[in-house]
Amino acid sequence: MMTDNSDKKPGIVHRIKTSLSNKMFITLLMFSFVLSTAAGGFSFYLYMDTVRSEYASVARNISSTIAISARTQGALRFADDILSIYEFLSEEEVQNPVDPSYRARYQKIMNQPRYGEIYNIFMQFQNLNDASFVYMCAFDKQKQRLIYIFDSSDPEVAGFWEKNEEWETNQYLNSVKDPSANPFFVDKSSVYGYLTTSWKVMENSHRYIVMAMTDLDFNQELKTERQFLLQYALILLVLTVLLDTVIVMIARGTVVHPIGEINRAARRYIADKEHLEQEDYFRSLKIQTGDEIESLAIVIGEMEKELSEYIAHMAEATSEQERMNTELKIAADIQEGLLPNSFPAFPERKEFDIYALMDPAREVGGDFYDFFLTDDDHLALVIADVSGKGIPASLFMMSSMIIIQSLAESGIQDPGEILEEANTRIITNNPAEMFVTVWLGILDLKTGLLKAANGGHEYPVLKKYNGEYELYKDKHGFVLGGMEGSKYQSYEIMLEKEDRLFVYTDGVPESTDQDNRMFGTDRIVQILNEQPSDTAEESIRRMMHGIDAFVQDAPQADDITMLSFVWHGPAETDEITMDALIENVPEVTAFADRILEKAGCPVKANMQIDVAIDELFSNIALYAYAPETGKASVRVEIEENPKAAVITFTDRGIPYNPLDKEEPDITLSAEERRIGGLGIHIVRKTMSDMKYEYKDGQNILTIRKVF
Repeated sequence: MMTDNSDKKPGIVHRIKTSLSNKMFITLLMFSFVLSTAAGGFSFYLYMDTVRSEYASVARNISSTIAISARTQGALRFADDILSIYEFLSEEEVQNPVDPSYRARYQKIMNQPRYGEIYNIFMQFQNLNDASFVYMCAFDKQKQRLIYIFDSSDPEVAGFWEKNEEWETNQYLNSVKDPSANPFFVDKSSVYGYLTTSWKVMENSHRYIVMAMTDLDFNQELKTERQFLLQYALILLVLTVLLDTVIVMIARGTVVHPIGEINRAARRYIADKEHLEQEDYFRSLKIQTGDEIESLAIVIGEMEKELSEYIAHMAEATSEQERMNTELKIAADIQEGLLPNSFPAFPERKEFDIYALMDPAREVGGDFYDFFLTDDDHLALVIADVSGKGIPASLFMMSSMIIIQSLAESGIQDPGEILEEANTRIITNNPAEMFVTVWLGILDLKTGLLKAANGGHEYPVLKKYNGEYELYKDKHGFVLGGMEGSKYQSYEIMLEKEDRLFVYTDGVPESTDQDNRMFGTDRIVQILNEQPSDTAEESIRRMMHGIDAFVQDAPQADDITMLSFVWHGPAETDEITMDALIENVPEVTAFADRILEKAGCPVKANMQIDVAIDELFSNIALYAYAPETGKASVRVEIEENPKAAVITFTDRGIPYNPLDKEEPDITLSAEERRIGGLGIHIVRKTMSDMKYEYKDGQNILTIRKVF
């Protein structure tokens, strides 16, 4: 017999960690404290927000008053004089605001008697309102600097500047957008501690915001806040501990002690579970609480024997199930890895759009789809359905997929020949006598000619550009693996732009609802024709939604696999290379117009593109190789869905990114506006997209216009 040590008292540390009463106490303590802290914190936040707003209002009123007084006394004239000197100086001269030579440039202004009188007004406002600082500044929007005009703490502050942080810049700019707001912030200074700052905008120009500003000492208020918060937390902690102690003491006698008895009985049961000579671990308990705990002890006692038997059987079943689940998971991962499932599959190819989906009825399926380029100009499309289900079908599916892909990539361009050879190889090594239905198509990406063959598979659904989706009843050969020497006849379909193809396995039309009605091919065609211009992915998503709505809660009996294909036509690309000369601009424009006209570009978009070509090619001619002349290339491409023209300018001139040039302020008059930049600005506004890169010694500028 095993020695029963379950009644031995555990160590004090172990009991503290596992005691239910301690856990209840800690949980209640944390919950109560969090709840109280949240309530108190919210009240404290409201109080502090009110105090901060009050300080801000006082600072705002002082700033508004000093703004009126300073404006009346002519302070803005001094601001203009100081900023004129600031703008006249170079960036190197302005770089150090404490440099004596820089400070000396403003001395003449500060020596004026009127400047001293206005300074005295600022100093009086500081003293009368018990403010830390009252001052007048100009914010430089371009350099994000605060340039001092007057300061109550320094009579010779004119021209001194400070660099602003990004958040300060946003505060100043927002105050201009909303003059009715009360702008302020509380910030910590290394010298003065916490200050509340507010301001009144006196003048706003293209570059500067002139403001009257006030700083109020906020340190004492913060100290009071911290003391209050500490006292509140201590009182809250004491009250919470007392309340939780009382609650836990009550719960210990009615809940904790009975549960402890059940716990000790469970420990004895676990310790002796391999030699169950008695079955009264729980039945012997004398719990008489008259509530759910007593009922729990009785129920556990009655279940004691059944539980032991169940555990023994469950251990055996679980071990076997885990092994099977692991094998299925590995098979599913291998199968998923074989299927191409990264979309868009060929993002660099604009000639077509493709999407596919497989939804197996079990963990692994017997269906498969595939698509791959056999060379740069040919795309293979495959969809197939293996007989059977589960792991055997999955293994046969992988083998068939590899055989078909290797034959297609070997150089055989005829789908019928590929299926014949695949059938021979499958029959040669097919002890399970399984078979597979296959539809295989090989598309010439230069011409749109699709060659296909059908090995006992479902009819494809085809949509011509001006028509609707219809079943294409091609000639069927026998299933692969079914009979040695089977022949497969290829057929051809000439695809035109925006023609669509939809292929699927029998799991789609044979999906059944709860009344055992099948989905059918008529519904496939109907759903596809609801939105015939869908992308490849949209058509499959729409079809899957239609199947789900039809079958509802009925179980899925077969794998569902679909492949959708949209032919956009051969890629239209053309390029011209010539000397970068102004006189060649008309020839470049005419070259582009021929391609745009063929693509059906509207007149307005065509004119905008012509203006852009004129501007960009002229810039290359004038500046890329100056004073010499070099070559420039212009490539025009037409995209589909959405229809767009992509024009790329390439030259080997000096590196230059026109997008770095600051956009002109078109709100200014012609006399005020800086010369240059208007042409690039027009191109930016009229084109849908514009990007630049310098690569392999070339300037590459690309514009895109959707029409």
